[in-house]
Amino acid sequence: MSEGSPLNRSRVGQLVRTVATEINTGAFGEEKFLGSAAILADRYAAALGTVKQALAVLEDAGVVAVRRGRSNGWFACSPSLELPLRQVRNYLASCQVDFRQAPRLIEMIQKESGDGSKNAIIDMLIQALESYAALSMPT
Repeated sequence: MSEGSPLNRSRVGQLVRTVATEINTGAFGEEKFLGSAAILADRYAAALGTVKQALAVLEDAGVVAVRRGRSNGWFACSPSLELPLRQVRNYLASCQVDFRQAPRLIEMIQKESGDGSKNAIIDMLIQALESYAALSMPT
C-alpha cells in the first residue's frame, strides 16, 4: 500500500494497519481468534461496513480467514511465504531480469550474507529467484 493511496489515508486503511499490527504483536492470543465482524466493529469503534472492508483487504492478503461452524469468526492465518514469493517473482519479471542471471544473483546473495546464519528474508529471496528461473525457462 503506497503512502498516497486512498486506502492508506482512509479509515479502512487505518483499520487494516491496526489489525495487522495487533496480529503481529500477539494481541489476539495463541488461538489468533479475532472474533466476528460485529465484535471487531465494537473493539475499534468502527462501522460494520468499514470493518468488513478491512477484513476483505486482509483476507485478500492472506492475513486473516473466516471460519464458519462451531468456532465462527475471523482468525489470523499462519504466515505464508507464497504472497511475498509471488511479489518478488512479479517484481523480477517487471524489471525484465534475465532468468539466466538467477544463479549468479543467488551466489552473490549467499556471499553477501556471509556468516551462514539463517535469515528468513534471504532464504525467501533465494527461493523466489530459484522459482523465477524455473518458471521463466523455455520449455
